[in-house]
Amino acid sequence: MINIGDIVPLSAQAHDGNEILKVVAIIFDDTNKRLGEIELSHVANGLYQNNTLKMPDVIFLTAQYVTNKLDDYEISSDTFLSLPKIPPKEKIIKGHIVGVQKIKGLALGITKREN
Repeated sequence: MINIGDIVPLSAQAHDGNEILKVVAIIFDDTNKRLGEIELSHVANGLYQNNTLKMPDVIFLTAQYVTNKLDDYEISSDTFLSLPKIPPKEKIIKGHIVGVQKIKGLALGITKREN
């Protein structure tokens, strides 16, 4: 899981160690909206990476990796989950439940605030 705003580690491995491919990650969000394409750079022994994409405010991202030689390499993909946002401290109420009240079939916890 990745915090919103943190780097998404895009990575693909060529099974034969090919070092001269063009590898692109096509990025989709959790609604299947295409967000763009990011080219990966060769690192070593057919490993391609890119560490420039920051996790947007979505539930998850999918990276679909394609090459310029689609007949020779399978398309692969990764899915990256985001961590839920933590609300600001001033919006968090601390306390303990002192009772329960039913309103129209719903049970609501009554909380006593702590200062």
